[in-house]
Amino acid sequence: MRLFFAIAYLLILGAYVVSHAYDVTGRALEVRDYAESLALYIFLLSLAFLSVSEIATRWLKSEGKTASEIMAENMRAHIYTTRIIVFIVIIGFPLFAYFNWSRGWGISDAVIVAIPTILLAIVIAEQNLYNYLSSRLERTGIEQARVAAVFQIVDTIYKNPSRSGVPEQHDVDELEHRLRIWEDRTAEPNFAKFAAQARSTLFSIKRNSADSVWEQYLERLHSDLSSYVQSYT
Repeated sequence: MRLFFAIAYLLILGAYVVSHAYDVTGRALEVRDYAESLALYIFLLSLAFLSVSEIATRWLKSEGKTASEIMAENMRAHIYTTRIIVFIVIIGFPLFAYFNWSRGWGISDAVIVAIPTILLAIVIAEQNLYNYLSSRLERTGIEQARVAAVFQIVDTIYKNPSRSGVPEQHDVDELEHRLRIWEDRTAEPNFAKFAAQARSTLFSIKRNSADSVWEQYLERLHSDLSSYVQSYT
């Protein structure tokens, strides 16, 4: 279908260029003028329709999505916006300049020059946002993997049917090791603070032999990690 529209577009564009290569009068000139006006209206209406539909779609579907899905939607939105602006610059602006000259709209040269300048500035800004979101999405994926690794250990300890309050020593050592790695390698201040507090509490429980608070500690840690894991899965 895309190939069909691409070929049809090139054929129509070729016919339009040929119509300007020869002097046409009468009915042919009226048809060409009508086609120019129709093309401009279709161009503007299509941009308006696509923009409104994108805004409506993002607004209606923003609920119930995970953080990763929302970030991915934002990336697609920036790509979508950039493509529209590039299309306007390459196709729409030459048409606008031509109609201003041929139809005598009287728009000043300063305004004509300012239009692509503003559009290109928007494209650069969108590209910067896209680069930021790309790096942010990659870093978020790494952080999610680290959280999932810690949660897996906590979940295994918490749901161990043979555990009676105090976990096995090797499980405690593994949990402390994972929390230390998470604290040292994370790039998120909130995660670093969470891991540091969890490890500090774990150390206090071990040092004071506070076996009675193990269940409460594991339950709270499991609940906090579970809520975050569920937010992106």
